[in-house]
Amino acid sequence: MMKEQKCAVLVKLPEGNEVYWNCEIKTNVGDTAFCKGQSGVVLEVLDWLDIQDFPCVDAVEESYKDMEYDPRVFEIADDVLLKYHGTDERVQVPSCVKVIGNWAFEGDFDEIDLPESVERVSAEGFSSAPHIGSVIVHGDTVFEKPIFPRKKPLDYNEKDGCLYLGCPEHPYLSLMGVSDPTLPEIIPHPECRSISEGAFDNAKAAKRVVIPDGVTRVAKEALVFCSKMKKLEIGAGLPMSEDEFYEVSRTVKVTLSPDNPYLKQVEKNILTADGKTLLFGVCGPIPEGVITIGKRAFIAARKVGDIELPEGVETIREYAFGNTDITSINFPSTLKQVAHNAFYETEELTSPIRFRGTRAQWKAVMPEKSILKEVFCETEPDSFLAKVTAYGLTVKFPDKKKYRFNCDFAVQLGDQVKVSGPRAGEIGTVVQIDEGCWTNRSNTNKVTEVLR
Repeated sequence: MMKEQKCAVLVKLPEGNEVYWNCEIKTNVGDTAFCKGQSGVVLEVLDWLDIQDFPCVDAVEESYKDMEYDPRVFEIADDVLLKYHGTDERVQVPSCVKVIGNWAFEGDFDEIDLPESVERVSAEGFSSAPHIGSVIVHGDTVFEKPIFPRKKPLDYNEKDGCLYLGCPEHPYLSLMGVSDPTLPEIIPHPECRSISEGAFDNAKAAKRVVIPDGVTRVAKEALVFCSKMKKLEIGAGLPMSEDEFYEVSRTVKVTLSPDNPYLKQVEKNILTADGKTLLFGVCGPIPEGVITIGKRAFIAARKVGDIELPEGVETIREYAFGNTDITSINFPSTLKQVAHNAFYETEELTSPIRFRGTRAQWKAVMPEKSILKEVFCETEPDSFLAKVTAYGLTVKFPDKKKYRFNCDFAVQLGDQVKVSGPRAGEIGTVVQIDEGCWTNRSNTNKVTEVLR
């Protein structure tokens, strides 16, 4: 039985397992099929299985010989080299590859040759191959993380106190580090396209950082150690996400290019271009049209004060207001989801909080382990909504010392509690509530009574 395309095959793997793969290549019973680094013998050819979980065959024994690479050796999907399964010490990466994926290479290699087609090497692309002899670069490849081959070091190019990796035609493609720790400001070369992980670790004095219009990628943790930074200017080419903004202190003055098509700035806050997700929050008011308060959007922000969430906000993600000095927040009736740790370590959030929906809506939205205290429903004025049962508490005592305790009682932020353990019989104030026990539930450090 032979089918030209849009079929499925039942394949027996070497270990004896049988799996289904979709297939768009001419195949027959008895052929060897290759799929994402695996291979097996075709037992049966079937009708196309339009199921997303079933991968598609990369090649069969008759066809892979005509391909540039052996799919048993190079696991490639969507132009990304996912894994090298070979044993050669000298590797020529196929020219169809555009990205070296994370942990693509594992082991010791004498040489890895990157063709001109490779646009980017992911931060962890060579992390499992720490003893590479040399990496040969032919094109405008950007590196998300510095690499240091043991035999033939890459040519790092220094310019104005910064270190770059590139090619002879374009030597400043990837900003890899700062060679001069006294620089008061860092303005990468206009040719720069990528800022690698740890690029600013040595920027001990830099108070101003500029990301040029040509930069399209900033690696995670690139900005985390730029502790003196007071101003951050983001160019037109960068689509920053929640993860990159997490590393930027909310005391930093962020300025966004008006030509950036991925982001937009409303006063001091940064949102996605469509205005639906708030990524970097400094203060209120929350702009109209926001649907999601992003992960860590206001993390560690100061002078947040009172927040009024407009109608339309549906989701508040993890640590969105974590470790802020927020004093009050009112929720819209459109709210659908709140992460249990969205208000982690918000000790000043003590004012009564109002919800513009119904009691039933609140029960469906708010996590059981939320630390919000006094929440009232505007549509049902007599409804007290928040009553929390939690198992992990931080309790502050009159001498200002804090201890952790397990708890099996209904408890709220600000409650007075008696405890066992090192402060047995003493009374303290609940200042933090977290999901799950701090330690094993049999531990003697427990809340023994809640005083109301």
